[in-house]
Amino acid sequence: MDWHPGNVEIALTGMNLALMSILRFKGSPAVKRYGRLGMVAGVALSWLAMAFGSQGAKEPAVVNPHWTRDQCLQCHTEVDDEFEPIAPESITGICTRCHDGVKAAMEKHPVGRPAKRVGIQTPSDWPTPGDRLSCVTCHDVLLAAEHSSQDRGANPAFLRGEPRGASIAFCGTCHAPAGHAKFNPHRMLTVDGAIAADQCRFCHAQEMPRDISIRTGDPRLVADEITLCARCHGLHPDFFEPGHIGRTVPKPMLDVLRHGSRADGGSAVTDLLPLADSSRIVCSTCHNPHQAGLFAAGAPLAAGAMDFDNGPVEFALRASVSHSCTICHFR
Repeated sequence: MDWHPGNVEIALTGMNLALMSILRFKGSPAVKRYGRLGMVAGVALSWLAMAFGSQGAKEPAVVNPHWTRDQCLQCHTEVDDEFEPIAPESITGICTRCHDGVKAAMEKHPVGRPAKRVGIQTPSDWPTPGDRLSCVTCHDVLLAAEHSSQDRGANPAFLRGEPRGASIAFCGTCHAPAGHAKFNPHRMLTVDGAIAADQCRFCHAQEMPRDISIRTGDPRLVADEITLCARCHGLHPDFFEPGHIGRTVPKPMLDVLRHGSRADGGSAVTDLLPLADSSRIVCSTCHNPHQAGLFAAGAPLAAGAMDFDNGPVEFALRASVSHSCTICHFR
């Protein structure tokens, strides 16, 4: 079935409504009645989204330049009838112009992390611009450019080497099966409290100061923030369609956020909840991607930081779960 993102959101909303309604089964007869109605409505909403999921599917919003010989200008520039080579450091940015999960499928594997780490052996003849993983590390774009769509065969993703069928088998090309642990770029401090530079460079293009109490407005990220986060966090359930991420805050709400006072004494809500381009919601608006202890306690940059020393970190919200909504939705 070909799913449109909107159908997925509707299905998730329906399931969430059904589960929340089940929790209402205890209480007065009226509460139980509303709980049963909510459960029925939630199940029905989920069923409709799944039953008609393919009908809401949209055609790709961009031209697919792969497996064709006449779409080179989608990625390359042309000078004197010759296609200019693409600078290695620009490749990932060009790929994510389409592969953002909306216009085209999002890449499953994070890029930008070091190519050589404990438990990882990237083949020496696979390109790693700046000694970091890139889209072309695993995907041989020229393979798809030199053949037509009829030649895709068993390698439609034009993977390097000799893909062995299952994607997990291909992953074993670099990942040693034994002793390999997940990479968490949010653990930014060593055991003695020093900055782990490799972790920070996963998202930032340069080392950033930690002895600050206010935002600089220029985090020097290696890519657009939403694209950057989506490299690992591909699924972000939301409670309404089309979701918060990427949305521009309406002016009446924005005026209150900029000039209203915070309950904790801060000058403006936007000190606590940063917005991209002064008005656009991004991942770090609600979630703090930094580890607790990186910034001074009490600073806006430290609110909701991930405290790995006190149990598993779930949402890393800058405010409490209930307050995260009412900060903006104050009516």
